[in-house]
Amino acid sequence: MVQGIREGGPDFDICIEGHGKFNVGSAVTIAKVLEPFRPLFFEEPIPGMNAQAMREVQLGTTAKVRVAVVPLSSGCWRVRITLRCKHTQGVRKV
Repeated sequence: MVQGIREGGPDFDICIEGHGKFNVGSAVTIAKVLEPFRPLFFEEPIPGMNAQAMREVQLGTTAKVRVAVVPLSSGCWRVRITLRCKHTQGVRKV
């Protein structure tokens, strides 16, 4: 599916959302499969609260791996923080 989207045009961004549904091994495998399609990012492939596991995913791919920033009902923000080893883009409030 991602290949078909990329074939539609090289000049737009493809964003992949993982919803924290994968483990480290499957997230790295998926990220490697996505690499040729140059996604803008692969967001939260694993639950973002485990910084060490997210680092392992980031080190296992050249794809940009991001974590989520989640608004809470109290009006505060819970930021899922991880070390950015390969692709540092900072933290932004969206």
